[in-house]
Amino acid sequence: MPERLFTLQGSGNNQAKVYLDYPNKRLKVTASQGDKPYVLDAEIKNLARREGLTKILWLLRPEEAPPLLAAGYIIEGRFASYLRGQPALWLSYFMTPERRRPLRLAEEELILWRTEKKRLQQEVPELPPPFYLKKVLPEEAPQLARLYGATFVSYPTPVTEVDYLYQSMAADTVYMAVFNGDGLVSAASGVMDKDNLAAEISDCATRPEYRGHGLMRILIKALETELRAKGITTFFSLARALSPGMNSALYQSGYTFRGRFINNCHICGQFEDMNLWTREELTEGL
Repeated sequence: MPERLFTLQGSGNNQAKVYLDYPNKRLKVTASQGDKPYVLDAEIKNLARREGLTKILWLLRPEEAPPLLAAGYIIEGRFASYLRGQPALWLSYFMTPERRRPLRLAEEELILWRTEKKRLQQEVPELPPPFYLKKVLPEEAPQLARLYGATFVSYPTPVTEVDYLYQSMAADTVYMAVFNGDGLVSAASGVMDKDNLAAEISDCATRPEYRGHGLMRILIKALETELRAKGITTFFSLARALSPGMNSALYQSGYTFRGRFINNCHICGQFEDMNLWTREELTEGL
């Protein structure tokens, strides 16, 4: 089995940073360089085939997309300012017809329509006592792991493992949480892509008895404040297309729907479609 993260060298000056995501059966090209990065397409498809990965995701500049679109890729996500303030596209290629087929598209469209039809709430709710908000410390990782374990039957990353949370905290991820007394009741993370000055709002979970009170909006705002202080300028999130609450929280937080990733990851026991929401300085013209 090859390394999960490595650089694939093509002809001339063309290369791609490749991530093999075995739990979600996908190959991600998170960066590519050179004057013709698309020349790596055949090798990338062969690699995905050999490793049993059924979806390819490729992040690139819009002007690099036409050859890959002609080779069977589709646009699933758009950014106005992902690549250090420059536009970007997420292209996808499906290795099997089954991976390309959404199972509950009509329901997802209805949830999105209802989400965007709601009146925007201008004010983020205040936390009443005894609730309080703070950055999660390493010694609180076991509480965080328990919250994720109680929320998700399966998840794209191993957030139920304390060691993984330790490692991610030490690397590029900030976790914020709402506590009730000594108990952690809601949490979310900001996963930084420092090279591109971007961050993903992710790992969002709230205990069932505390849902519907705007806690996720509070967490999103707090994460944005924390990450802006670290130089982040672009924020995005992938919400389960079948989750009214999470899509609503992002919409009400000022995020814009920018695409849907079909059968993108294994979450809550199955592959699910994920809606892309972005908060960028520029959101027009792409």
